[in-house]
Amino acid sequence: MALVSDRGALTFTDLAALAARAASSLARLPAGPVAFVARGDVPTVALVLALFATGRTMVPLHPRWTQAEQTAALSTLVDSMIVVDPVELSAPQGATDATAALEPRSHDDETIAAVLFTSGSSGRPKAVLLPRRAFLASAAAHANNLPFVPDDRWLLAMPLAHAGGLSILTRSLLARTAVVLISGFDPDEVLATTFRERVTLLSVVPAMLHRLLERDHANVLARTRAVLVGGAAFPMALRAVAHAAKVPVLATYGLTETCSQVVTERPGDNRATDSRVVGRPLDGVEIEIR
Repeated sequence: MALVSDRGALTFTDLAALAARAASSLARLPAGPVAFVARGDVPTVALVLALFATGRTMVPLHPRWTQAEQTAALSTLVDSMIVVDPVELSAPQGATDATAALEPRSHDDETIAAVLFTSGSSGRPKAVLLPRRAFLASAAAHANNLPFVPDDRWLLAMPLAHAGGLSILTRSLLARTAVVLISGFDPDEVLATTFRERVTLLSVVPAMLHRLLERDHANVLARTRAVLVGGAAFPMALRAVAHAAKVPVLATYGLTETCSQVVTERPGDNRATDSRVVGRPLDGVEIEIR
């Protein structure tokens, strides 16, 4: 199984067929980076796969941005940008065989795979150019820290326009592990989906975890294999509540420029006594104090 959503379940073959349609449509468009509103839906996932497979640069835009915010962000980039609708690209193309558009090909790992915008927490969002190797290295580092198991299912509740959300998708697809999609964050929906779809992995920010713990009367989160918590300081009081509920939380730290997590706790680590402790550097990560 590759993808589970409100539209049902898709195998990797099913998802590849949708990605092939998107790739075939892209082949008829001008060259250049491809921008799109990155909603948490199947057509967007298919487009991401098509872009990653064909080596074109993706520019995912946050679905909560206004038109003015989208325009302002794109104005900082090159003039050859094209903006597409993932739903239109994945639409059936009649009798046309689109599979050739997704034929395996070699890529330069220094090619820019994605342009992501920072959250803007320290000012106006800025564009970060991430090469293909950044996603490959991030996926490998995560797999070494928290190896996938055959029945893993990762709930994608983070925005695909951010490194934390997009990297969940890329590392899961590279490992051929299932992703469970929801369109946005609602604590009751997350908990219901986690229980119904047998989710084993979940990534959240502390505020999301707080809301989930308040609503988790059936102790659903304790049935997961790991809940990664990052994006902001992970308060000790919140960690204590999670530990008391036997939720397997793992603190993590990353940033857009590093393509998601670079420091993460490992299962079995001693519990931190300071909220600034977020684990050890992942494989391939070097820390320098200046």
